[in-house]
Parts: sequence; structure tokens; C-alpha cells
Amino acid sequence: MNRSVKTAIQIGGIIGVIFVCAAIMYFGLADSLGKTYITGTKTKIIDWTSHYKNMLIIVMLISMFTSLLWYVLSRFVFKITSCFGVGKRAIWLVICVVNVIGVLLATALCSNDTTLKVGFSLYIIHVILFSVVGYYLTSVLFTPAAYKYTPVGANLIKLKK
Repeated sequence: MNRSVKTAIQIGGIIGVIFVCAAIMYFGLADSLGKTYITGTKTKIIDWTSHYKNMLIIVMLISMFTSLLWYVLSRFVFKITSCFGVGKRAIWLVICVVNVIGVLLATALCSNDTTLKVGFSLYIIHVILFSVVGYYLTSVLFTPAAYKYTPVGANLIKLKK
């Protein structure tokens, strides 16, 4: 398999994992969460779900952007010129923190709408799905070989390529 095909497959894998996370949230949990959060209000479930879909798209795009940013940096930007230039864990951690803050901010800002009431559990679910699974797992599974052990704990769960 040549390098271009492998790169396309890895980028497709990153996008696919994040789309699966969004599909789990929308098709699996949106109705039950919506019914929980609108109990006792005059909001209809259809209105809540349509506003939630917009929030979910924003959260998904943030997670996709940070995951692809790490992939592009590790694949095309970072170069190993000596044994001292391999450590990029600090950059990986900064992108991880940006991902978590972005997911939390998007959830908070979108839930300011009077139609879209959310509870603390939604923040936790979004961080787990879009930061832990979305960013961390994709960076462990799809980081190029030169930086495959950069994500924290990657040496424990890295699959052989």
C-alpha cells in the first residue's frame, strides 16, 4: 500500500470514528436525553432535538478539527532530525486540552438557548465521546509511525501496524 492510500485511509478512519460518536449521540441518546431534560417544561421533543442536532454538529466539528490537526502535524509538519527532536507530547497535550475546552464551551454556549436545556450529564457524555474516544482514541490508532507513542498511554494499547 503506497503512502497516499495509507494517508487517505487514516484520515477516513479519523472522520469515521468521530461520525460514529456523533451518530451514537444523535440516534442513540438524543430522544431519551431530550425527554429527561424537557420534563416539566413546555418544550416539544422535536424542537429540543433540532437544537441538539445543531449543537452536536458543532461539537463534532471541533473534535474532528483537533484530531485532524494532530494527524496533519505528526504526518506532514514535524520532522525528526535528531534523537532530541522526537518528543511532541506537550503539543499533543495542548491540542487535547483545546479539544476538551472546545467541546465543553460548545456544549455550554449552545445550551444557553431557552429551547435546549441540558444537564451536567451531557457535558460528561460529550467529553467522553468526543474527547476521549474522538481525540484520544483516534490519535492512538491513527498517529503515524514516527510519533505513534506520543499520546499518553499509547504504548499500552497501540496496535501493531
